[in-house]
Amino acid sequence: DLNNGTIVEYGGNSGATIQVMSNSTVNISNMTLTGIGNRANQLVRAHNGTSGSTINISDSTITSESTSEYDVVLRGMNTTTLDNVSVTGTHGAVGIEGGELTLNNCTINTSNYYGVWISNNYDGTIVVINSGDYSGGRAAVYASIDDGNQDASPVSITINGGRFHAGSVGDVVLGPKV
Repeated sequence: DLNNGTIVEYGGNSGATIQVMSNSTVNISNMTLTGIGNRANQLVRAHNGTSGSTINISDSTITSESTSEYDVVLRGMNTTTLDNVSVTGTHGAVGIEGGELTLNNCTINTSNYYGVWISNNYDGTIVVINSGDYSGGRAAVYASIDDGNQDASPVSITINGGRFHAGSVGDVVLGPKV
């Protein structure tokens, strides 16, 4: 568990600040995770090939200056919940390519691409947005499903609430990647 602290990542190597392995439980609460510089790495990542993990992030702030990475990247068959979390990315904020993601009362923002980017590049992509404030340079929520890439499995997206702010493409966009 990571509670009540600050982690600053200065980039330059490949990898993630917090790398989640298979069959583990990771609880992050009251933390500030910051990526400094345009080469900052992903701050939280469950990589493809991982499975059976549970990731809970609550009451935390995640911010990155990276111009090429999303702050939180989820792949593989894992279950992730963000409760009252603020994620601000330069390139993108939260990207899910497989597994389950639930967003509760989050503030997700990015200036360039998508606040929440959803794909079916890996198995079992399920996304539930219950509440919060979402914005992105291109779209607040963007699903590039069946875009001709890996397209591993069907996707389930449920939006029960929240506020979505338009980028250049739109508030919530389902379709091929633009």
